[in-house]
Amino acid sequence: MLIIPVIDLYAGNVVHARAGQRESYPNISTPLCHGSEPVLILKAMLSLHPFTTVYIADLNAIKNEGNNNAIIDELLKLYPDVCFWLDSGKYAYQDILPASRLRHVIGSETGINQQQLHQQRTGADSILSLDFLTNGFIGEPEIIENVVGWPDDIIIMSLNRVGTNQGPDITLLNQIKSISVNKRLYVAGGVRDDDDLKKLQNIGVSGVLMATALHQGRISSEALHKYSTTSF
Repeated sequence: MLIIPVIDLYAGNVVHARAGQRESYPNISTPLCHGSEPVLILKAMLSLHPFTTVYIADLNAIKNEGNNNAIIDELLKLYPDVCFWLDSGKYAYQDILPASRLRHVIGSETGINQQQLHQQRTGADSILSLDFLTNGFIGEPEIIENVVGWPDDIIIMSLNRVGTNQGPDITLLNQIKSISVNKRLYVAGGVRDDDDLKKLQNIGVSGVLMATALHQGRISSEALHKYSTTSF
């Protein structure tokens, strides 16, 4: 199971994502380091465990308010052994380094349709994020209904659970699992502790995205070593 730390970027800083309420995300305050600068935060996360994959959400790009490309360039250069998954909304980040170093996350919340998803996948190692809030799926219905058009790697993104320590949405996970044969599933939102990691591994997910539990020290170093695998 791949454990993937998450960094949410906004206006040059790492912010604390919570429940999908992006207009009120504060700069992160963490016991792992002093400050919210992306380089400091990533260095602190990698001091917990030699993670091979890191997820970055460029919230400026997602909200159509510019981007954090310069920072992403810097992180790519500083950590040549890390694979980055990047959600930049509707915009495909133009990586100046080898393509294998960065994978494009396509969020259903962008309103992408089936044809556009196919076009973005062409020639790219893309990941589809199926985005959910409390009231259900965010995106075009054809995306959630047409499993045939999905790439191999799928993130089940429970935005309403991000940063809340509610626990992962197991019911939603099982629903997606039942229709996504031969797909690799990654759970995002609500993962709290070692027990959640054990439960998700037993269900058979390929990976877990998390931030809050790492910052709060809720995941033991033993669990990180036990449940972590290398990147795909």
